[in-house]
Amino acid sequence: MNNTEFKDWLITKHVYSTPKQVTDCLSRVRRAERALVSELGPEYDFDSQFSADGGEHVRLLLSRRGLSEEMQRYKVKGLPIGTNQMDSIASAVRKYFTFKKEQLS
Repeated sequence: MNNTEFKDWLITKHVYSTPKQVTDCLSRVRRAERALVSELGPEYDFDSQFSADGGEHVRLLLSRRGLSEEMQRYKVKGLPIGTNQMDSIASAVRKYFTFKKEQLS
């Protein structure tokens, strides 16, 4: 994850109104990436996943609060599967992939 540039992007685009919200978003993306990499392997870092398919597989894994059939197949630990927190994590990850898309433009 490109932490510094993502943080700058969140601030410049005024995605959030407070610094705390920015750091919360960064933490959520790091948490999701760490969980997927530790369970599924280093190819699941978000930059690699973005290069492979624009992050679609990661979005599929995190959809439906992590209760998607795809996520059930992998049994990823370290994420609050099935809770409201997963919505916040998935939203933060979507923002990261939006940032990556804008970098390409």
